[in-house]
Amino acid sequence: MKNLTENQEETMNLNSFSGEVAKKIYGVNKLKEVENILISKYFTNKSGKVLDIGCGYGRTTKPLHDLGFDVVGIDIVPKMIADAQKDNPQIDFRIMSATSLEFPDNSFDYIMFSFNGIDYIYPELRRFEALKEAYRVLKPGGVFILSSHNKASYFFRIFSEPNLYNPMVFLRNIFNGNFFGNYILARHAEGDLLGYAKTPFWQKKDFKKFGFKVLEVLGKKYKNYLVINLFEAWPYFILVK
Repeated sequence: MKNLTENQEETMNLNSFSGEVAKKIYGVNKLKEVENILISKYFTNKSGKVLDIGCGYGRTTKPLHDLGFDVVGIDIVPKMIADAQKDNPQIDFRIMSATSLEFPDNSFDYIMFSFNGIDYIYPELRRFEALKEAYRVLKPGGVFILSSHNKASYFFRIFSEPNLYNPMVFLRNIFNGNFFGNYILARHAEGDLLGYAKTPFWQKKDFKKFGFKVLEVLGKKYKNYLVINLFEAWPYFILVK
């Protein structure tokens, strides 16, 4: 199986997502409530072609397929794709990097990059390559749904998410200079993960820089945009080409 990571940070993330704990966490094929809402609202052509980036074990790919979409699921983690294909042989799963999509221009009606998957691309320049590639393969007028960590929310999650403030993890972030950049190291159940975090205000500017129009920013807990910028842990962005 091919390995598409290009640095030790991405390899660390890949190894964490390859374990059995990750399978238990991400192995259930079910859309989250907010994903159901957004798909119903924006993926209006039920026979449209969907690219599910960072599909993992097929958590979102299988439900999209069951809704009638022509869906292709891709991920950089070989174990995830192997298990997804074994469990769902009727679906097209492929090992592929979001930074180098092996599809022609204007191939998809819709793209989904769910549950902050884009945040584990490192460094930021590679993340930007993924945004460029998504724009390239999306049809004009096509919709791109993704979620991403909000850095501002970290300052309000001291008590609710102690993994972010574990003393050893905190010190590693200090020594690595992470708190002064856009990547934060956190210890999750599946292992250490280095993830991107930026406020929605600045993320919207990045999306626009690569040609997207931002239709909506939706929080799982909050609806007001100002409140989302401060408190929402990982808002969803709805973009259109």
